[in-house]
Amino acid sequence: MVSKSVSGVFQWRQLQGKATIGQTIALRLVERQGKEGVWYQVVGVKVVDAKPPKTLVRKFSGELYKRPEWEFGLVDGVFVPPQLIRKHQLSTGDQVAGSAMISYDKKKSEWGLCF
Repeated sequence: MVSKSVSGVFQWRQLQGKATIGQTIALRLVERQGKEGVWYQVVGVKVVDAKPPKTLVRKFSGELYKRPEWEFGLVDGVFVPPQLIRKHQLSTGDQVAGSAMISYDKKKSEWGLCF
């Protein structure tokens, strides 16, 4: 991540090589000008050996908090998505540890951490 103000998407077929969960990928971007202003086109994607910057990833551990009406959970301010809750049959009070990655919440229009 270069900047929180730069956003975009890429297609997995653009990836050179095969990525697995936890690996870092590098994107090569080209700035473009369009009707709605500046946007960035991804022109290259590859797996790299570098570790992600500490500003992007944070280790966490703690007790899961989940309301009955929520499909998701929270641990120390880190969002735990519904698919992980279901996959591991997690419930309130379970101890959870892992690495969280910065992500943008479109609904709240803010940055947060996601497991």
